Amino acid sequence: MRLLAASTDKEKKLLIYAFERMRNHVAESISIRRSERGKENMKKYVLLAVVFSNPVIFSNPVIAQDLTFDFVSPTFGGNSFNSNHLLALADIQNQHTDNGEGTDSTSSTQSDLFIRQLQSRLLSSLSSGLSEVITGSEPGDSDTIVIGDQQIFYERSLEDIRVEITNLLDGSTTEIVLPVVDGI
Repeated sequence: MRLLAASTDKEKKLLIYAFERMRNHVAESISIRRSERGKENMKKYVLLAVVFSNPVIFSNPVIAQDLTFDFVSPTFGGNSFNSNHLLALADIQNQHTDNGEGTDSTSSTQSDLFIRQLQSRLLSSLSSGLSEVITGSEPGDSDTIVIGDQQIFYERSLEDIRVEITNLLDGSTTEIVLPVVDGI
């Protein structure tokens, strides 16, 4: 009698045992006239024989693959179909509104740009001159200087220099107190 294919010695021994038990049981069941108990036992032995004769049922193949990393952003070589989604997310996060106070370089003309740069340089020059008057080599003790809508008053003592800037339009003042350093 040829047995079904078994891969290990243990499986072969189990198959032989199951077939012997099945043969003995068949002989008993014929002599007992196939009692109900014999039918149940016969089903168990047939099931055991089928299960142990088929190694595919118990062999689970191991499947694995390498871990891979892909960029999401198409900027770095990711999926180019993500670009619309990422742009939509950026637009949602960028919900600020322009209230008109900011400078828009596309709407400014060359003359507006020139005027802003000229004002910036003049104010820088004025602040340098004021700084020289207040802390220069021959500083004064106190003085009041008016520039446009701003009145600047400074007073120098042995301990500190107090500068008071007053907006002449609304009367608001800003006071700056600087400690006197030996080199100033």
